[in-house]
Amino acid sequence: MCFLCRVAGLTLRDQSPDIQREIRVEPLLLPIKRNQLRWFGYLIRMPPGHLPLEVLQRGQIQQKRDGNFIEFSSPALPVHYEEEHFLPHTREKRNALLAQVEYTVDVELNVTDVKTVDYLRNLLNNGSFSLALGPTVNVTHIGITTVCYPNGANFQCRCEDQYVWPYRNCITYGTCDEIIDDTCGCINSIPSNGQYCQPKKVPPVVYEYQISIALNTTDADQLRNTLKNIPFPIQISTQINISDADITTVCSQGGTGFQCRCEDDYLWPCDKCAFSSSL
Repeated sequence: MCFLCRVAGLTLRDQSPDIQREIRVEPLLLPIKRNQLRWFGYLIRMPPGHLPLEVLQRGQIQQKRDGNFIEFSSPALPVHYEEEHFLPHTREKRNALLAQVEYTVDVELNVTDVKTVDYLRNLLNNGSFSLALGPTVNVTHIGITTVCYPNGANFQCRCEDQYVWPYRNCITYGTCDEIIDDTCGCINSIPSNGQYCQPKKVPPVVYEYQISIALNTTDADQLRNTLKNIPFPIQISTQINISDADITTVCSQGGTGFQCRCEDDYLWPCDKCAFSSSL
């Protein structure tokens, strides 16, 4: 305060509690509080899984002010007081929920015993995982993708079931098995780019249905010509195609009944013929 009096050209008798406001000098503790709140705002906006945020969520923070304690255990900003209007950068807590994010993590293990690999493989294949590493981090699946072992002066890296090497790796490092569908299951070196075996691309299952439709028309020739001029297949949605359409049977009234004739390349089965002739 004495230093501020000299700056303002005042004596000790003239000093006033408002001298800081008059010469526009903020209290020494204000920059400290500002930096603390700036760090706090950065901390609560961290994505889930970061260590500082985990520490904040697990521990209880107590802030002492004017003899009273403000206690909170979740990432929310403390109460703002009227005299703290000089902190315009502070933010209120947002109500939006944090978006769930999935990560795939590659872990490299160094073991010297093949039995250890077999034991780990059996352990992972026989168990279902839902491992919680924290309140916001869960491990949903663990699996072995690649096993590399010495082979003379070099290494061989084999893929586990449901995993393959991309075609580029098969050509670059050489294969120790066949290349099928531009993939292989074994290469003769450890990739320099740190890439491991990739999941197999499962082809989509295609279902085929035959649908019979009865149409009432007075001109079968026109319908026949129309179907011949349609370019098949026809896509009616992103997942459904009509591969072909044809007339199989034409029934017309004759005398007291109907006659049903087959189109070219179609026949009536024997039991139908015998049943119709006995009537």
